Amino acid sequence: MKQQMIDESLRLYRDIDNCISKLLKARSPYDAEAEMKAFNQMEGLMVGTLQHLSYLIDHLKDVEFTKWIKVEDRLPEVNEYVLCATKGGKYMINSMYIPKDCYGKILGVKEWRGSSSVKDSITHWMPIVLPKED
Repeated sequence: MKQQMIDESLRLYRDIDNCISKLLKARSPYDAEAEMKAFNQMEGLMVGTLQHLSYLIDHLKDVEFTKWIKVEDRLPEVNEYVLCATKGGKYMINSMYIPKDCYGKILGVKEWRGSSSVKDSITHWMPIVLPKED
C-alpha cells in the first residue's frame, strides 16, 4: 500500500512538472494553441491530484516511514525526487535543483524547489524508488 501511494504521487508530480514545462515552452515564442492544450491537461491533472491527496490524507496514518536522513547530514542529488518531512509534521515530495538565470548561468548552490517557507521547513528526507516506466 505504501509503495503504491508513493508511486502514484510521483507519477502525478512528474505529469504536473511536464505540463509546466509545456506551458513555459508555449510562451517563447507564444503559441496560444499549445498553451490552451497544456492548461486543459493541467486542469485534469489537478483534479486527479486533489483526489489522490484526499486519499493520501485518509491513509497516511497507516504508512510507516523509515530511513529518514537529516538535511544537516546530507542532501539528495539534484533532480532526485525524495519524500520530505517538515517542521510542522507534514510530508511532501520534492527535489533539489541548481538555480540558473535565463541564460543558463548558475546563480547558487543546490536548493529545494518551492518557496522559501517550504525550503526552510524541510528537516528530513527519504529516498524513494521511482516506478518503472513502460
